[in-house]
Amino acid sequence: MRNFPINLLATAQTVIGTQDYQLKKYTGRTRNAAGYFVSAFAEPINMAGSVQPINAAQYKSMGLDFKKSYIKIYDVNLINSLSRDTNADQIIYDNYLWHVAEDTHWFLSGGWNFVMCVRIGKYNP
Repeated sequence: MRNFPINLLATAQTVIGTQDYQLKKYTGRTRNAAGYFVSAFAEPINMAGSVQPINAAQYKSMGLDFKKSYIKIYDVNLINSLSRDTNADQIIYDNYLWHVAEDTHWFLSGGWNFVMCVRIGKYNP
């Protein structure tokens, strides 16, 4: 449900700026050299949005694991490109690989869309 007739996130990002990151779309399952099924991802797509760390004080209220790192990405285009019907996509940001949290309810109010991601590890292309 929208509270406003315009997309406030898109409007705000023209002023506050964005950070560059990349999106790796999930393409399906494939067998690796050992014969096991593994997730496959497309080549990274360049994106830009507001990437914000999740405050450690919010970890408890959100039920997050204190041993992991999380970010929120505010990007209208990212939300539009994700699918709830397939395995989660991956994000490359700050030389780390991030997994889009599958159980996150994408929030939409006046266009303030965000998706939460959990850090997997260093990105090695």
